[in-house]
Amino acid sequence: MHELIKKLKGQNYRLIIFSGNIRERITFLDKRYGFSKYFDDYLYSFDYEINKDDIRFYKELLKHINCEPNEAILIDDEKKNINYAHSIGLNGILYYYTQHLVDELRKYNVNVNM
Repeated sequence: MHELIKKLKGQNYRLIIFSGNIRERITFLDKRYGFSKYFDDYLYSFDYEINKDDIRFYKELLKHINCEPNEAILIDDEKKNINYAHSIGLNGILYYYTQHLVDELRKYNVNVNM
């Protein structure tokens, strides 16, 4: 996944973290993997005092994407979050494993060379 993120960033796709994780977990993961440097924007549910099960958080995402909802893709490992994304016009990909994600991104004409 790390290599995929680096490749997408290198191709100037706009990448946004949209997470329901708690602050401490985000800090731990970023310290361990240094992933945040590959992202253009960050939306953490704790900053909005709502969680990822609240449609208001998805509406906040719409304010940050700087494109039409149908031009964006939400990637998540929970079907309910993909359903929330679809309910506000976003495309969604249910994450199973990296190669599956690459195959799904190609269906949206995302240039992924892996």
